[in-house]
Amino acid sequence: MPVLTIHPATPRERVFQWSEPRCDIGRAPTNHLQIDEEAVSGYHARIEKRGDEYWLVDLNSTNGTFVNGSQIKEARLKDGDTLQLGEVVHIRFNLPAEQPPKETPTETPKPAQPEPAVEVVSEGVPMPGIPTAAPVPPGSALMPVSAGTAMAPRGVQCPSCQAFIPFSVNFCPRCGFSLAQTAPLAFPSQPQPVGFVRPMEHPGAPSVGMLPLLALLCGVFGFLVIPSVLAIILGLLAIGHIRRHGGLESDRKQATWGVFLGFFWVVVGLGLGGFYGWHLHQRAQKEQFAETRLVVDKLMAENEANAINVLKGIARAEKLVKIIRYKDPNQSGVGQYLPLTELAEAGTSFCSRDLASGLVKGYRISIRDVSEASYTAVAEPEKYNETGRRTFTIDPSGLIRGRDLEGKSFAQSGGALPVLSEQKSAFEGNEDDAIAKEALVTAKRLASEGQYEQCQRILNDIATQFSITTVAQELTGLKKSVEPFIIEAQASLKHQKADAALAANDLKLAISLFKEITELYPTYSKISLVSDNLTKYQTLYIQKLDKEAKDLFDKAEALEREGKPEAALELYVQIEKNYPTTDWAKRIAEQKPALQKSIREKAAEQLYAQARSLSVNTDARDIVNLLQQLQRNYTDTEYVQRNRDAITTYYQKALAEQYRALAIEQMKAGRDADALARLEDACANNPDVRPSFRDLFLQLYPRVARKRMDEGDARTALQLYTNYLMLEPATNEVNLAILSKLQYNVAKIEFSQGRYLEALQLLIGAKPEYFQDPEFNDLYGSVEIARGNYLDSIEYFNRAIAAKPTVGNYYARRGYAQLLLALQIEQEAMIAYAGLLRDQTNVATTATAPASNPPPTAINIVVAGSGTNVPAPSNTQTSTDFGPVFMTVLPPTATGLKPEMQVRYDASASQLLLDQILDMLDAMSATNAAMRVRTAVRTAKAVQPTSSSRTTVNVNTTPETNAPTSDNVTTASSRERLKRIKTTMDFGKSLSSLRQRILDCNKRREISVAAMQRMAELFKNGNRDLAKAIQLHADRSPQLAEILKATEEHEKLITRAIPKITSYLAVEMDVIDKVTQMTESVYRSMRVHTTTALDPTATLDIYFNRWFDRSEFDKGVQFLREAAAIKVPLENYSILPPPTASPPAPVAPSSSATTKSATTTPAAKPTKPAPATVEPSEQ
Repeated sequence: MPVLTIHPATPRERVFQWSEPRCDIGRAPTNHLQIDEEAVSGYHARIEKRGDEYWLVDLNSTNGTFVNGSQIKEARLKDGDTLQLGEVVHIRFNLPAEQPPKETPTETPKPAQPEPAVEVVSEGVPMPGIPTAAPVPPGSALMPVSAGTAMAPRGVQCPSCQAFIPFSVNFCPRCGFSLAQTAPLAFPSQPQPVGFVRPMEHPGAPSVGMLPLLALLCGVFGFLVIPSVLAIILGLLAIGHIRRHGGLESDRKQATWGVFLGFFWVVVGLGLGGFYGWHLHQRAQKEQFAETRLVVDKLMAENEANAINVLKGIARAEKLVKIIRYKDPNQSGVGQYLPLTELAEAGTSFCSRDLASGLVKGYRISIRDVSEASYTAVAEPEKYNETGRRTFTIDPSGLIRGRDLEGKSFAQSGGALPVLSEQKSAFEGNEDDAIAKEALVTAKRLASEGQYEQCQRILNDIATQFSITTVAQELTGLKKSVEPFIIEAQASLKHQKADAALAANDLKLAISLFKEITELYPTYSKISLVSDNLTKYQTLYIQKLDKEAKDLFDKAEALEREGKPEAALELYVQIEKNYPTTDWAKRIAEQKPALQKSIREKAAEQLYAQARSLSVNTDARDIVNLLQQLQRNYTDTEYVQRNRDAITTYYQKALAEQYRALAIEQMKAGRDADALARLEDACANNPDVRPSFRDLFLQLYPRVARKRMDEGDARTALQLYTNYLMLEPATNEVNLAILSKLQYNVAKIEFSQGRYLEALQLLIGAKPEYFQDPEFNDLYGSVEIARGNYLDSIEYFNRAIAAKPTVGNYYARRGYAQLLLALQIEQEAMIAYAGLLRDQTNVATTATAPASNPPPTAINIVVAGSGTNVPAPSNTQTSTDFGPVFMTVLPPTATGLKPEMQVRYDASASQLLLDQILDMLDAMSATNAAMRVRTAVRTAKAVQPTSSSRTTVNVNTTPETNAPTSDNVTTASSRERLKRIKTTMDFGKSLSSLRQRILDCNKRREISVAAMQRMAELFKNGNRDLAKAIQLHADRSPQLAEILKATEEHEKLITRAIPKITSYLAVEMDVIDKVTQMTESVYRSMRVHTTTALDPTATLDIYFNRWFDRSEFDKGVQFLREAAAIKVPLENYSILPPPTASPPAPVAPSSSATTKSATTTPAAKPTKPAPATVEPSEQ
């Protein structure tokens, strides 16, 4: 394989080999050999193998291809040829080692050997990949061969002994072979040490010497100015010498740094010199500016003072021209202020005519906002800070205002300028006297010209505004001489105007002028003529008005007869307006109301007829407009009142059609929501039109509902679907699954917002579709908890857990519901069994009391968080503190009602029932005893005559009836029997009522016992669910753990309390049953007329002893009390979101309120109150 050495014997040297028959060379990356040089074309040349030879072909390159210095188009290559691409790229071509070597002539023939060569080495080590040449005879050429490394060669190999010979010697240090006898190396120059810069021309020239070092030293001390120049010169000389003749890299670097430092110090020196020169220039300018500023400030002060004087003169001139009424375009007698040009032309002594240009000594003068009442004169600097700084203004008050606007114009200042207190007003001193004098001169001139009226006005103004001036003294005489002429002139002018009005046949104006002359100018020389003319023309004017009014009236009557009341009415109105003083106007006032009514009736009829002539289907909008106009303008007419129903019906029909048309247009445009809103608005304003829109509603409700569903507005979509179903469509387009989904989603929203009743109604509708869905059942159970239906909520949580038994929140909520129900039962049990708890100090006394009347105790029960005490039944004055209990606050229900009672037992009712049974038994026994006594007496009377002293004589009976005969005895016995039968029947009724009450009481007792047992089971199951929820990492597990800890204590105490309480209830039931049986036995004996004596206490002692043995019951109630005193932190865990308007938090009772009784029994005879209950809503 041929070897190409690119840039041989240079630091850029590299070797390239290839094995293909062709090698493309160029700058493009697709060539076999890429050379990235600007002198090389993209595809510059190609080396081809033709047989055993290699040929170089130029590919039309830009800079040409050369072989051994000759430009070629195509040439055969030999081993060792030098190729050149352009001017800078050199390549050496070497054939592979297998090529046969050239024969060298020797004195003794020898076998063919490879061409001897000297191998270029570095540091005495042969270059890898190059064979070691054999010794050659003197005169052989030294051809160093590169091994492809970038390291520059430092010597040659001795041709004789192959030892390393540095370039610095000319003989071999081992064998003494002289290199002079060999040909020179075939390189452009001799190899040099590392860091040597190849010369560009004239190799072998003398060294650069100390120039680079001197340049560097001069550069270091270049801050002394001259060394920096020397560093540049010496450095450039050294660099040039190295480029031309070669040298060390270190010398070139020293020279380069010397040049750089020289230029650096030159630049620094120039910068410092420039800065110092600039500083001197600025200092000179400041001194010159300070001198100029003094002159300018003095000039500006003069200009400002002059501007203030000019403004004062303008104020005086304006006041003068207003007094003399220089400009009064409206002839109103009120003068106006003048703009600057007109004021300058007025020629007053206060204002020069040169002010018309608006410039005066560096200030621009202008007058703005000119009106009859005000003006603003402004003086602004022509060049700010050169001709002046401050801007000044003046107004009719004469006060000078001004301040420095910092170059802004007065229009940009944004408001009035402050008053300059150091400046006097323009009207102080003698200035008013000067103005009054000039005004008086003008008044005299006007008087001399015959303009008396204007003169009079000026004089009045002078007297009013300049009363303290010397001019006011001259006014009195002048005014007396002018007034007669003024009066005569004014009256004569008005007389002339009146004559002109008569000539124009304007009697009304002439009469008005004549009246004015007679009233205002009684001293007029022609006043008598004016009075005669006034009387004459007034009469003519009245006659003229009467004739014109009569003509119009006749014309109006004719139009009325022709059936044109509108035109007649217009004439009548014209007569009333233009001829109000005539008799015809009075006659019109009597006929006009009837005519107007007729016109309105006819207009209403025409308007309705016009509306009826239109088609409802095509002209609904016009019909609506016409009928609205009819109702708005003609409601009080008899025609509208008479046809009101027809008009209303037609209006509603047209309005409905109009809304229908608009809705259909919007539906065609795809705006179903707008169409539905329009129809709903129409129905809201007119409910009677809703049936006519039924077909449109059936189309729009489902469309808009689906759109609202896509937008995520489930509430609106559900309402629309509900409205659709209320229309009872023939074909239902609402999918039950979609409706149920909407109800479910809206129920979630209602629940999250605390509207539980609404959520329940929606869940009931979605229940058939989501009955087995765990989340649905979880939500349903939560809603039931909110309503206080704890038992029903457990059922739904059971379904949710059955569907997904791995969700901890389901267990948490079911346990929460079970605990709520258990705590409810616990609190109800405390209230129910409180009536049976007695004071332990009265046990002995109670045990010896009569069995028929056991004394109950009074107990105070406090509900934590309710703030009230619930009284228990009380028949005695002894009391036992029963607090604190009920420390757990159950959450309020959403409906505000208490949950359904679980413990229905009433201790007071049971006690009262037993008392009544015993009372009945005593009454029966007493009745039996009385009957036995009466029977014995009757028997004795039947045997012995009755004493006269004990005989009762009835004066109304015959003597035969008073005798103690056998008939009387029989009659008394019958009466006694009837009375006994009646008493027995009364006892039977009472016993039947008591028996029914006993059955009810037993049923309640059984329900309460079952509730107590269920309470234990609920505590157990609820705690188990909470533990399971904590195990499954349910939400708010720490709060659940707190609740679980408290309820486990409840469970322990409740488990111990239930057997003791229920066993006592069984004893109570047994005692009441035995007493009832005894009473029924006595009753049966009464019915069969048995008079055997009965002692109920002898039979019931054993039961009453069991009744009064309440030690175990007291322990059970005490356990229940201890359980209720343990607070369960339910408020830390609530499954319900906060409602939109949450009720106020309950207030915990104080320690004193815990022991205080809620009610006080009056001092009267104790009664048996109803059982104490606690409303869950109060908890």
